[in-house]
Amino acid sequence: MEKKNARIYFRCSQKDKDNLRKKSKQANMNMSEYIIALSENKKIFIVDGILELTLELKRIGNNINQIAMVANSQKFVNEHQLERVINEMKKVNRKINLVWDKINYEED
Repeated sequence: MEKKNARIYFRCSQKDKDNLRKKSKQANMNMSEYIIALSENKKIFIVDGILELTLELKRIGNNINQIAMVANSQKFVNEHQLERVINEMKKVNRKINLVWDKINYEED
């Protein structure tokens, strides 16, 4: 990654500055990242609940690792645990599909 050592100064109204700050915060970016992304015509999507979805995926990953450890050590898989993880994965998959549908809708 290239070192960021050049500065650009420009003037704008306080309203414009506040708007840029608000939008960059909504996009979980700092002002510099946000303005550079805009200058590169990158699409910026703001998706509510993405943090919760990420945490849910991590939890499911932990469950899968625990099931794999038991399966490897005991050569046995608890069907109830496996069914629970599959159901959790289905829920997450539905949520991800909703996010993609929203992104695809906004692109049209």
